[in-house]
Amino acid sequence: MQHLSRRSFQTLWIIYKCYFPFSTLRYLQPSFLGVFWKRATGWGAFWGLLIGVISSFLMKIFIPNDFYSTMAEGNFSRALWAWIVTMAITILVSLFTKPKPDSELKGLVRSVSEKISYKNLPWYKRPGYLSIISIIIMVIINIYFW
Repeated sequence: MQHLSRRSFQTLWIIYKCYFPFSTLRYLQPSFLGVFWKRATGWGAFWGLLIGVISSFLMKIFIPNDFYSTMAEGNFSRALWAWIVTMAITILVSLFTKPKPDSELKGLVRSVSEKISYKNLPWYKRPGYLSIISIIIMVIINIYFW
């Protein structure tokens, strides 16, 4: 296993890419589940994050660096597998723990909250129209800079 020293990192971006699988991707998952799945629990999120971080470190330690063709591929692969582990553990633990009642989840979980109607707003204040306009602008910019 190759040891990393300060000389092996030329820029801060390389440091970030090296430690990406330990941090960024997996923290989105409990938030995503908590907003869209009313059965998700705090204990599920806690154990999912903890075991996800541990799985990232174990993959970094036990899978050799030359297993992947590039450092970016290895980091992305570890981040993806850690995300899958985090998601699975969060769901599994949430299924075996007591969920919160719907009254406590109002305003936090989408399926329990009141549905928002945008029918009384003008077209330029509706999220659907604004997202379509944003996508069209993004496609035009991508074609222009292609």
